[in-house]
Amino acid sequence: MNSDKKKTFIFFPIEAGLAHITRSLAIAEELVKRKHRVIFALTKNKQFLVRNKNIEVLNIGEFFADEQHLDKLQDPKYLFPLVLEELEILKQYKPDVAVIDYRFSAIIACKKVNIPVVLITNSEGLPPKIYLPDFGFPPYIQRLASSLFQKIIWNFKSKYLSPLLEVAKMMNLNLTLDDLYKETIIVPEPVGYLPSYYSDNIHCVGYIGWNGLNNSPPWLRSIKPDGKTIYLTFGGTGYDGNKLVALSEQLIQKGYRVIVSSSNIAKQKDFIKHDNLYVEKFLPGLEVCKKVDLVVCHGGVGTLFQALMAAKPVVVVPFNPDQYIHAFRFQELGLGKCVTNANISQLLKIDWDHFLALGRSVPLNKVLKVIDLVMVEQDSFKNALEECKEKFTKTDGAEKAAKLINMLK
Repeated sequence: MNSDKKKTFIFFPIEAGLAHITRSLAIAEELVKRKHRVIFALTKNKQFLVRNKNIEVLNIGEFFADEQHLDKLQDPKYLFPLVLEELEILKQYKPDVAVIDYRFSAIIACKKVNIPVVLITNSEGLPPKIYLPDFGFPPYIQRLASSLFQKIIWNFKSKYLSPLLEVAKMMNLNLTLDDLYKETIIVPEPVGYLPSYYSDNIHCVGYIGWNGLNNSPPWLRSIKPDGKTIYLTFGGTGYDGNKLVALSEQLIQKGYRVIVSSSNIAKQKDFIKHDNLYVEKFLPGLEVCKKVDLVVCHGGVGTLFQALMAAKPVVVVPFNPDQYIHAFRFQELGLGKCVTNANISQLLKIDWDHFLALGRSVPLNKVLKVIDLVMVEQDSFKNALEECKEKFTKTDGAEKAAKLINMLK
């Protein structure tokens, strides 16, 4: 494919949370800069995020809104109408390439009409073996559990990939699990962050950030890191809203200044009014990270790397399997602490509802204790933060991904 020719690219991100949408948007905006036609297929309730007028937005049916509806994705009868809808879109717009961020049903639609596919997935979504960080267990237990973890994780993935093969059969396509992973795959992580088992079709492009929410509130100008400023952000789904409110109040009582990005977890009116509490639904994450001393979050890759780019330690309360991997990897690298109630038997049970319950079960006093510890021992994280910042945050992942997609033949 001639990289100078104007092409049409269509994006199919999942709508759960924000991360999958925003990193796809970052790549889409880079392609727009190169004068290509870009189409974004997205559910109506998330279309407010698409602010670039040169990106065409299409309504599309919901894939899944949050982890509570994840079981639907194991039902071919649920997936089949989604594939038919995606197929009609592909036939109408005839894109040169489809970029799919976890909306896996679109892979089948693309296969049906021979549209080249680019998948966006984190390392833990790769087949079949992934890097497992140190979970804090004794070394001999870690070694014994490793192969078992790998088998359980692959079985978990297969539960959601195998139904796609059933849908493919319904469309007279004969596909295997290996076929789903033969496409070009973009991993929005820096090389070496999770030293996984990569093949030639897998490309680590670095962290993909997006600046579309960079409307800074006026009060942010007066905030600075002073040894007592904390940023709370738990993504768009999962964490308990009441706990987020309670955590902010208890941190204020302990003398901290608290900035909260509430997203869809809690409403701004739920928080108390206080001179040291600043609450917005959405905030420019990287800019806020530069203004604080500590980031307390759920372990989403976007938030973790924003903290790293600002060289700020993290305290992570994960509530899904992916977040556990990234939370423990940051702890392994000396960039912060992971707070969990999980033991090895609980970690071996790879189930979304189970991990959500684990994350929500962590008592606030345990989180507060770790926050106090990290705030007191901030100097112990500085060398690792600076070293990893230098090593992992130099590459513009969106630009690199756009260049790769543009060159796809």
